[in-house]
Amino acid sequence: MDIKESRLVQIDSRIITADDLYRLANTLYQEYKSLVEDDSHVRLSFTAYSDDGSVFESDDPELFSGISPIFSKKINAVEMELKAYNIDRSVTINLNQTNRTYTHRNYISCKGSDSKWVNGMLINLQDIVDGFKPQNQFVSENRLWIHIISSIGIGAVLIFILTPFLSFLGVQSAPANHPIRIFFVENPFLRHIFLYFCYFLAGNFPASLLVDRLEELWPKIEFQVGPPHKHFKRKKRSIIASIFILGIIPFVIQMLYDLISQLHLFGG
Repeated sequence: MDIKESRLVQIDSRIITADDLYRLANTLYQEYKSLVEDDSHVRLSFTAYSDDGSVFESDDPELFSGISPIFSKKINAVEMELKAYNIDRSVTINLNQTNRTYTHRNYISCKGSDSKWVNGMLINLQDIVDGFKPQNQFVSENRLWIHIISSIGIGAVLIFILTPFLSFLGVQSAPANHPIRIFFVENPFLRHIFLYFCYFLAGNFPASLLVDRLEELWPKIEFQVGPPHKHFKRKKRSIIASIFILGIIPFVIQMLYDLISQLHLFGG
């Protein structure tokens, strides 16, 4: 009785270079040369998709070598497939430059009636993938805190801009003898908490859009294949890092200083 085994490994949080692709492709090519000795019906294919709609296909791993025309493009998806029809063995590798929603599109799949071959092939390919450079997942791992801090920062700016405009329209602040105003004057720590909460509500929606865009700059799978000037995400990441260092960190420090100072006074 023939029993067919299928194993699948997800690929996540990796930066993939041309050398990485070549190692995967060459491993399949070496296996292809071994399989054709036992199976006259073996198919090997490599496909690369670029962001301008171009598609490159070959049965030679040199598609990912230094002389390949794909280096003139920005690659966003790669497919590799090896099938031996007569002896029932197959390997499929799918790689797509994606964000957190589509990680299921990046995987290695090995199938066959020979369990030893399936497991051995999968281990060889997994070892290659483990050597890929890990992707920085700071944004996705700290999404909640980045969202909260961004909401407060954006909300503070919006309220700062809108306050003079509301005054111009005739919207007046509460009088000095208003009970709520007196309460916050007497409890400055709670006043800061309430103020930051208002900032958060005002900036919540634009901050959620901002965090989504930040995650796109650090995709779960990123191809760094082709000319350096086409690596737009790397350039944008450098800009974002500069903004974070010059703007966000000082804001957070100031916010914490205000809260700690008022907490000290509140405790005293």
